[in-house]
Formats: sequence, C-alpha cells, structure tokens
Amino acid sequence: GPFSATLRDEQYLDFYEPGGKVPVLSTMIPPELQKDLLLVFIPVKESFEVLKIHAPPSTIKGGDHYVINATTTDVAIKFGALKPVLIHSKKSALLHDPAAGKSLTLPVIIQQKDGDQWKPVTTENWPHDPRFRTFLFLYTSERDHHMAFHGITQRVD
Repeated sequence: GPFSATLRDEQYLDFYEPGGKVPVLSTMIPPELQKDLLLVFIPVKESFEVLKIHAPPSTIKGGDHYVINATTTDVAIKFGALKPVLIHSKKSALLHDPAAGKSLTLPVIIQQKDGDQWKPVTTENWPHDPRFRTFLFLYTSERDHHMAFHGITQRVD
C-alpha cells in the first residue's frame, strides 16, 4: 500500500496500487454488508486474504470484544470469569460483555497452541467500559515472530 479502492457494479471492491490501472485485489461486498463492514487484510504469500466482518452495534455491543485471530495457530482467551474461548487460526470470535454492563478491570489470559500444548502468551488486566466495544487483532510479529495484538475501541453509546 497505500491502496485506493473503488466499488464496481455496486458490489465489487477493487484495490489499486498508486497509479495502477488494474486492481491488485478484488473482493465482492454484497449490498447488505456495505454498511457497518470491517475488512481485515491478512498477508498470504504475495497477496492478501480478506476477512469481511459485519459489525453493526446491534450485534457487537458495548462491553463486547470481537477477536480476530490472524496468526497461524489456535488461541484461547479467558476473559474475566468466563470459560476460555477457542479461536482457530484465521477465524474470529465474539466475547460478550463479561461484566454485565459495569465499568471495572478484568483479568485476561491469552494462550497459544504449540503442537499439543497450550502456552501462555500474556496474563494481564484490561479496563472494561460498557460504553465501548473493542476489536482485537492477534497477529504474528514480523520482527520477532511472536504473537502480538492490537486493540481498537469504538464508543457505541
């Protein structure tokens, strides 16, 4: 990138390199998904795989965490007192508000599958606020090849 994008025939999103005349990547976006859509680009060899996530506030609510696992291994996340949630490679999961709408700090444990064993990646406390929803991206760092994560919060009230 950076890429520019145009919508062709009201359903194909074409991405162009600067000055490019031919799209380097095209993906179909049905009309019913064109609002509240989150696109996640996962590098695959010389191109990208595009995950299309319909993310209306009525589905991903305040206090919820939507987790996208862009790593090559399975991960498990224990959020607050909830049971751990398994998220397979290149899949996602919605972790609903574990605090019943209260603002507080919650313990979080993230583990990664290594062969037949689960290994902890991080154990920490996360602030929780029911006025915000969070999109959490898990990926493998190109620098050190360890799991990294990036969260984006969005106010929903």
